[in-house]
Amino acid sequence: GVPSSPGDTVPRGFLQVASFPNQPKVDSSQSGRLELARWIASPSHPLTARVRVNRVWRHLFGQGLVRTADNFGATGEIPSHPELLDWLADRFVNTHQWRLKPLIRELVLSHAYRMESTYRAAAAAVDPENRLLWRQNRRRLEAEELRDSLLAISGQLDTAPDSAGRLDHLPLTDLQGNDSKWIGDWDLKRTVYQPIVRNMVDDVLEVFDFADPSTSTGERSSTQVAPQALYLLNSPFVRAAADHTAIRLAREIPGREVEPLVRRAFEWIINRPPSPGELADLSAYLELQFEGPPGPTDHDIGKLCQALFASTQFQFVD
Repeated sequence: GVPSSPGDTVPRGFLQVASFPNQPKVDSSQSGRLELARWIASPSHPLTARVRVNRVWRHLFGQGLVRTADNFGATGEIPSHPELLDWLADRFVNTHQWRLKPLIRELVLSHAYRMESTYRAAAAAVDPENRLLWRQNRRRLEAEELRDSLLAISGQLDTAPDSAGRLDHLPLTDLQGNDSKWIGDWDLKRTVYQPIVRNMVDDVLEVFDFADPSTSTGERSSTQVAPQALYLLNSPFVRAAADHTAIRLAREIPGREVEPLVRRAFEWIINRPPSPGELADLSAYLELQFEGPPGPTDHDIGKLCQALFASTQFQFVD
């Protein structure tokens, strides 16, 4: 525009691209922030509840009912199940009162969520992208889930809520330089409580496709690349988790008997018993590491645990 030729005064209002009939008016004496918040959270808003429900669905099922999570609307993909999306949005607002926990509980207890991810050629021929939900989508643990799982299995996870902002306790000098590290027991807190500094994202988060802290991300990329395998094999964090898991296993199994150690390691890390072949091979591996009593050392058991942490069966949810 031309500063010397101002146009007509534009009254405060709302986004026309996401507007709906009978929008509230914003008094000229008000900033409009309260009205904007009420407009966004209005039960009659056609987008807010649907967008939120779609993102929860995408997180649980691997892809949303509308697959373009960041482009929900006329220029994005149409919903695969529009009636289901509307029904869930209605329940989210009117039954669950905008609370996420009841919505998530309802979804994870559904038949669709609890289906196995087994591939069936006949079904894939009809619906190769699984838009009709004939199986669960196999997905890799997200970065936060993987990190928290390593800490939980190893017995290190501090589940107490964090009552203070992390950066309040960090000296400024600890945030300078490429070699800056978190200090104290911070690394034992759940990832949701960890501080995120844009140029200091933790290695485990960065390697496993953590969202870009500088932008809003409706759907993360999911890659399977060599640095991820190398991280699980070489990271001091993963090695420490394996060593702590080994100590827990040694305490759990009297006499450090090899086969019970292997079985319990599988139950904790892979969440299933080992097959006869896996039990025989890994028992033979452990027995090669020592001769006679008192059995495998914590270091030997730790190497077994790290191998299981590096397996795809630990990293993926079937």
